[in-house]
Amino acid sequence: MNADNIRHSYLTAVRNPMPCSRLPPSVTRKVGDEDYLLAQLGSLGSVPSNLKILKNSKKHHFAKPYPELLAIYEELIDAGIEFDLIYGALMWQTLLQHMDRFEGTVLYVHSGGLIGNETMLARYRYQGMM
Repeated sequence: MNADNIRHSYLTAVRNPMPCSRLPPSVTRKVGDEDYLLAQLGSLGSVPSNLKILKNSKKHHFAKPYPELLAIYEELIDAGIEFDLIYGALMWQTLLQHMDRFEGTVLYVHSGGLIGNETMLARYRYQGMM
């Protein structure tokens, strides 16, 4: 997916959001395994029976710099959208691996959390990835 497609998908979702009642619930796990995620969700209340957990095709260590995550981050920046390098880039990588599972517009609720990008970008530079 290139920057223009990401920008188009993002702007379409913002301008024409799908009613929340029609959204299939999906989550991506970032810490722990699927059982851990389900236990955490269960502690908040009942877990929807139609919940889909999207799994990344590659295991990632928390907050470790990965060139492919930096590439996604840079592509999103080029599209005019900044996401965090720890959770956001990994979520986008996972989501893009599963785009064929979705029909229509995908709505992503950006929850902020950009303050850590400064130190993550410094780690990428230190490791020679930038």
